[in-house]
Amino acid sequence: MALREVFRDYLAGGARAADAMTLAAAVADAELADLAGAIVRFADRGPEWFDRPDGGRAYVGPQPPAAEPGDLWIDSCELAAMILLPAYVDDFDHATLARDRSYDCWFSLEPVRQFQLGAFLDVAPLRRERRRRDWLDPARLLRGHELEPVTDISFDEAGAYRLAASDAGSGVIVDPARTLPLA
Repeated sequence: MALREVFRDYLAGGARAADAMTLAAAVADAELADLAGAIVRFADRGPEWFDRPDGGRAYVGPQPPAAEPGDLWIDSCELAAMILLPAYVDDFDHATLARDRSYDCWFSLEPVRQFQLGAFLDVAPLRRERRRRDWLDPARLLRGHELEPVTDISFDEAGAYRLAASDAGSGVIVDPARTLPLA
């Protein structure tokens, strides 16, 4: 079974830790060893913090953790590794940074791969009214090997993916009653 199909089934089942071992095996077969290891950890223990080989901290789970800049989050729903970046502050305004972390942001360390977007297209409830004719068209977006990055994607298509991926930890990506907004 292709990685996209295994990932789709995992998402459709609610992206639960109990279902993650089949996904981990498929990810390992695709030679994504670090990601497979994080998924196995999630399957065995659920969401948790762990020490990285470089001495930093990492968290694996479906929701972003309370973290410090430089921490990693392996999102068990999107299958993406992200690093928490600090908000930019002026050199003279370190007091603001010390008390307000609300502008920190998670930054993905790799582009979205075709298997990830393909599984999203398979499970996300999408309405296509008022969109261009080929909006989120798999024939256009998923050209090439499933491990290649997604290209030829518009800003609003990337936004739809981001919205669904950020909601996936709460089960929204698999909720057929919800549709993405038509901005």
